[in-house]
Amino acid sequence: MPERDASDKSEEPRVRVSDAARMKALSHPARIAVFDYLGSLQARGQESATATEISQHTGLSPSAMSYHLRTLAKAGFIEEAEGRGDKRERAWKLILGSFDLSAEADGPPSAFIAENATVRTMLDHDVKEVRKALDRRLEEQGRGVVSETSFLNRTRLTLTKEQAVEFNKDFQALLNRYDKHPDGNTVPADDEYVFRMISYFYVEFPEEPQR
Repeated sequence: MPERDASDKSEEPRVRVSDAARMKALSHPARIAVFDYLGSLQARGQESATATEISQHTGLSPSAMSYHLRTLAKAGFIEEAEGRGDKRERAWKLILGSFDLSAEADGPPSAFIAENATVRTMLDHDVKEVRKALDRRLEEQGRGVVSETSFLNRTRLTLTKEQAVEFNKDFQALLNRYDKHPDGNTVPADDEYVFRMISYFYVEFPEEPQR
């Protein structure tokens, strides 16, 4: 068997967040905004931000933001960044930027409730982001990076359960293949952009049976 390239992460296992308490930590619009903002900074090579800096982006007060940051830190999504901040205010960085979120099949009801609430919160946030991208497409009139690179698709596939599971694996492998800046230490080149892939029920969820 040929040795796999160490840089090829297509077969590496994904971190799975399935604990109810950890999922619940993300089920708040402000925390999703924090998570998104820190992830965007990291992808551009800026490792951390203070509560004041983050609050300016989210519109919350620094004191309210500090509470949400502590909640995310306790759940293991962010941590205090060394070398930044001061005695009055700490800087925070993302430590878990890419993961799968789903309750275990044999998990307690609380895990499925947390999963549902968190995904709904994420979806609400991302719908707003998609609307912004659509506005940019409209402004660009086909002559800009959003128009050239965004992909809007609506497809109905007929799959067996086994094929749906296999599609999920293939799609995840493709994402991992292009996830080339896992540590956020590489600033994009002039011709390189930071893209965010929004994918929840991106392809298959069984339709309700026709009655």
